[in-house]
Formats: sequence, structure tokens, C-alpha cells
Amino acid sequence: MSLDTHAARIDDLRAAFDHASGRFLARYDTTTDAEAAAVPPTGGWTAAQIAAHVAAVNRVFSAIVSGRIDRATPPPDEFIERPWSEIATGLSGRLEAPASVTAPPTVTGVYARQAFEASRAQVLETFAAIDETRARHVFTDPRTGTISLYQIGDWLTSHVIRHNAQLKVLLGR
Repeated sequence: MSLDTHAARIDDLRAAFDHASGRFLARYDTTTDAEAAAVPPTGGWTAAQIAAHVAAVNRVFSAIVSGRIDRATPPPDEFIERPWSEIATGLSGRLEAPASVTAPPTVTGVYARQAFEASRAQVLETFAAIDETRARHVFTDPRTGTISLYQIGDWLTSHVIRHNAQLKVLLGR
């Protein structure tokens, strides 16, 4: 991959993530403090818990991409990236978030919004700083199999979109 191609791929994934995050925040920002903290009648996460969860996932994946969490390795010789659309089909349906990225029911709307915005900036900064060698490293997760660090950017964008849809249903707007 040329440096131009790497730069274009990073620019594209940063733009997609930033756009999805902006849409999420636009919806979240329509909530009052009471709405953000309201437990749905059928159970499940509050709006604040959704935003705080997305923020936590953003922070963890940023740390993996940057190397602050040592979970990525150089790709094996036989590694070939699968199209993200193929990987994403395995991420449909209800997924259970690990406890480490699940917000408590007491999380406030203000905290969740601040955490989301800070994590958004962290993701954008992390991907702006990644070089091609690091971006080609791989990460293995049981939900996705082995993916490149570029594809963590795709996953983060998909994750924000998924939870924006959840927020839309929860808020009815």
C-alpha cells in the first residue's frame, strides 16, 4: 500500500467515524437530563448508559490501536483482510457487552455526553497518528475473527451507528 493509499484510508475512516459520532450526538443532545437517565419501561439501558458504553468501547479500541493496550500483533504472512461488510454480518442481532464497557444505571447524561465527546476526539487523534506499519497489525476477537487495525476503525463506526439506532428507538426520534 502506498503512503497516499494509507493516508486516504485513514482520512476515510476518520471521516466516517466523525460523521457517525456527530449524528449520534445530534440525537443524544435532544435528550433532557431526565430522559437521559430514564430506564426504559421494558428494561435495558438508559440513553446515558448507551452513550457511556460507546465512549468506553471507543477508549478501549483507541488504546489497542495506539498500542497502550498490547493486543495487536504483526499480521501473519497469510493474513488477507476480509471485506468489512462480510465481517459486519456476523455482528448482527443482540450482542452482550462485556462488563468492562457497560455503564452503571446511575451514569448521568452530562457525564455520558462528556465521555462520548472525549472518546470521539481520542479515536480521531489515534487514527491520525497511526502509521501504515501499525495500521496493518491485527487484532483477534471472537466476534470478528482476525481484523486489521484499519478495520477497528470500521468497527468503531459500525458500533456508533448501531447504538445511534438503539437510541433512536429508545427516544422515539
